[in-house]
Amino acid sequence: MGLLFLTILILAIVCFDYKKYKTFNTPSILLGVPFYIVCLLYIQYSQKIGFFQLSFNVLYIWVFGLLIFWLVGLLSVRIFSKPTSIDAVVKFERERVLLRYNKHLLNFVFGISLILLITLREAYNIYLAVGGEGVEEYLGSGIQGHLINILKFVSILSFLSLFIKLSKLSKVKNVFIILVSVALSVMYGTKSGILILLISYYLAWSLFFNKKIKVIHILIGLVVGFLVFLLSYSLLFGRLADFDFIFEHMVMYYVSGIASMNAYFITNGPIGIEPELIFRSYFNILNLITGNSENVKNVISDEWTYVGNGTSLNVNTFFGTIYLYGGLYIGIVAVIIFSLFVHYLFAISRSRPKNVIILSLFAYVLATFCFGWFDFYLNTIVIFEYIGLSGLLYVTLIPKNN
Repeated sequence: MGLLFLTILILAIVCFDYKKYKTFNTPSILLGVPFYIVCLLYIQYSQKIGFFQLSFNVLYIWVFGLLIFWLVGLLSVRIFSKPTSIDAVVKFERERVLLRYNKHLLNFVFGISLILLITLREAYNIYLAVGGEGVEEYLGSGIQGHLINILKFVSILSFLSLFIKLSKLSKVKNVFIILVSVALSVMYGTKSGILILLISYYLAWSLFFNKKIKVIHILIGLVVGFLVFLLSYSLLFGRLADFDFIFEHMVMYYVSGIASMNAYFITNGPIGIEPELIFRSYFNILNLITGNSENVKNVISDEWTYVGNGTSLNVNTFFGTIYLYGGLYIGIVAVIIFSLFVHYLFAISRSRPKNVIILSLFAYVLATFCFGWFDFYLNTIVIFEYIGLSGLLYVTLIPKNN
């Protein structure tokens, strides 16, 4: 019954949201539909790869979580939005913001990318010496870690700049910024990090030009996903990885969140074990500001669950992680808070379409939602950094008469 209710809910969300907003790029659709597809993938392949069979009752976590998320979103968009239309004037204003970016900030960002090119080379040397874990620690900490986060976000503006009229030199600088950002993501080694950045580019382009998601875009995305896995494992092995091996491990990666959530809750694992983790980055920032750096904790779940085939995993999907750590009541509060946050971005990107900065932030958040089948990302420091960076870019780039 859980799968049936989830199917009905997903169909209702897709039909209603598209009719209301004339786009598939809504938070509820991009959170729910990818999860549903991966859920079907898990049903098909779980036993073939040795994972536990899916208990449909576990899916009620997503049925109720997504329903609350969606209903809160409908109400909040109605409150935050103002009627608008995407016309030639709006397109001109959006391009004007990008022109200001290329005039005032491009050289600065290009300089950061040059500095990080040195970081990239050092990361490669570390990889050759000690492997991927050393690279992850190096790139994910210190000044370089924050600079990488800044470059990745601003690279979304560089990507959009490729579609407006600029000098050849400016286009070359923007391409370089994008390449360094992608290369750093590849070197960091987390496949979700690479794919989230690439999907951010696509969603920003789709939102900027009011493009609809097409079948060809999905097919290209699947090919790119396969190539990301091929590149990641080839770097790990030092040779071109076998295609059958890549496909099997790609499937295992896609279903890992559902596998872990399923295994944890069918064994009646405890819930509400650490509500702070859901808002961990907020507490970490507060501890840093107040000088209590010893209280800074990792945002990554350390709740490992055996899923079969000699494998244990610590990812539990978007709503699975919220429910596991927050429990029922705090989990509901968390879902409401995050729904209000992302639907505020959605409403602003629609009612004030000149604001390319909010559009870029919204594209990134939506990209993380496309990985809701894997884990929960809204508790990371990156989100807070991007919110702060968006504010700075807004003051710098948005004309005062906006």
